[in-house]
Amino acid sequence: MGTRSIVLGAAAATAVLVWRRRSARGVDGERWLVVTVQRPPEEVAVDLPATLRTSSVEVEVRPAPGDRGSELAARARGRKPPRDELRSALREAKQVLEVGEVLRVDPQPAGRRSRTPATKVLAAVAGRAGKKGVL
Repeated sequence: MGTRSIVLGAAAATAVLVWRRRSARGVDGERWLVVTVQRPPEEVAVDLPATLRTSSVEVEVRPAPGDRGSELAARARGRKPPRDELRSALREAKQVLEVGEVLRVDPQPAGRRSRTPATKVLAAVAGRAGKKGVL
């Protein structure tokens, strides 16, 4: 394989990646965040939580692939709420639509933890996990 073939292959791969990245973005360049909800699209569209019914959030509801409920997609519009807030709103909407309430997990057991370097790190990570949804 010659150098020219390698350069052309790399250029083609880069072009595909750029195209895929741009096509995943909306008109204003903001990406859609999507969750799958285990309810029919008709029910999801009617029962949207107030956090997603604001003028600063654009929402789409469509059938999920393979008859697996609905896809609930959201992205910022106009005044841009922070992406973490939008992600949290989608996660909470999924829980309310599927279970009827927002499930809370209290990471701290009853009582107090001793203040060691490891528990300080754990507390810092758990504090940020609420914003991203993962540890």
